[in-house]
Amino acid sequence: MIFSKLRHKYLLKSKIADRQQLQGKIADDAFMSEHQPEQLDELIMNLTAPAITFTSVNTDLAWEKVQHRISAHESTRGRFIKPSVYVPRLAPVLVRIAAVFILVLTAYFMFRYEASPAYITQTADNSIGMQALVLPDGSKVYLKEGASITYPDAFTADERKVEFEGEAFFEITADPSKPFRIMAGPVGVEVLGTSFNLDACPGHDQVVLSLHSGQVLFYSLDPDNGEIKEKVLLKPGQSGIYSCQTGLLHRSLAMEPNHLAWKTGVLEFNDTPLNEVLDQLSEHYQLEFQCEHPSPEQLKLTATFDNEPIESVIESIGLIFGFEECETDSVVRLK
Repeated sequence: MIFSKLRHKYLLKSKIADRQQLQGKIADDAFMSEHQPEQLDELIMNLTAPAITFTSVNTDLAWEKVQHRISAHESTRGRFIKPSVYVPRLAPVLVRIAAVFILVLTAYFMFRYEASPAYITQTADNSIGMQALVLPDGSKVYLKEGASITYPDAFTADERKVEFEGEAFFEITADPSKPFRIMAGPVGVEVLGTSFNLDACPGHDQVVLSLHSGQVLFYSLDPDNGEIKEKVLLKPGQSGIYSCQTGLLHRSLAMEPNHLAWKTGVLEFNDTPLNEVLDQLSEHYQLEFQCEHPSPEQLKLTATFDNEPIESVIESIGLIFGFEECETDSVVRLK
């Protein structure tokens, strides 16, 4: 646009100079000056018209455009373009975390469900007598008639635990890394590898553990919260006795000699008062004895009965003490 203006100015000056030169010639020409003035004016106008006629230019608009371009150029000078930084969107990340958590939780519960052991309960039938069974870890249990034990089909990785009531003889497979625990009502037993007899029959006045080999931790439980109240460490030949009436636990340095008669069938008496003999015979043979002697505790018996029938036992006692035996309706009367 600027160059166009300069071009028009240059052409204008050139035409004016030509006009001045032409006017000089016309002034010298008297004939043209005197005889043809109208034709002269028309000729001058025709010659100068292209030079003085040009396109109209809006200078304000042009200046405004120039200012706009200058401002745009200066605004880009020294501009710092911040490098792009990847910022992860929070929502997709949370979704992924939640998905992983759900998968882990589902796998955990599925594993627990599949790994949960099935529990087995074995009860010794009174009509069968003693029942022997082998636990998943190889331990052996000999159940007296009526005794019951509940155990898993597979022990966990950190412990072996069973629930028990009645009387039984245990031969526990040794495993120092995995204690064997027995929960028997108000008491508990913890062993690593040993053999013992546990008499925890419901309705009895006492719970008695008689240790044959190894070591046993015998303890009583608080009935309110299940926490350990008292505990004793037993060695072979000792017994732990819990009183169901007082809730107290103590250790005895001797074992009752016939505590395994239910398993072995052998009854041994060594200068034992007759009243105690009859109590043990009553429990072993499931019979009731009545003695008409005024002081049976003064009569002492020393004898061994090795799997003998009750008839033979009664006959032997009658011969030793001079009793006449009379049996009626499962009651044996000695008079």
